[in-house]
Amino acid sequence: MAVITWSPLLAGRLRAQALEAVQAIARSLSTSKFRPVEADRGSLVGGHAGLAVFFTYLKQAGLANRRSKLAERFLDEAADAVAGTSLAPS
Repeated sequence: MAVITWSPLLAGRLRAQALEAVQAIARSLSTSKFRPVEADRGSLVGGHAGLAVFFTYLKQAGLANRRSKLAERFLDEAADAVAGTSLAPS
């Protein structure tokens, strides 16, 4: 069985720039001014579910800082949105 190893894509200055960009995105998404489109609140693409995934990965990468509780909040909001949505039979 082959062993799969992981290695970072970026190093040095490019890594630092990428991390700065990710932190800027996280700051922007965690402000009270940002709200997903109401119709897509439960969506992975443009709603709370996607935000929950983003902040979970941020936490796993050790980059969440004070925003570590946002993943839970967005997951709860996505669940509420989906629970309140009527779905047509498929």
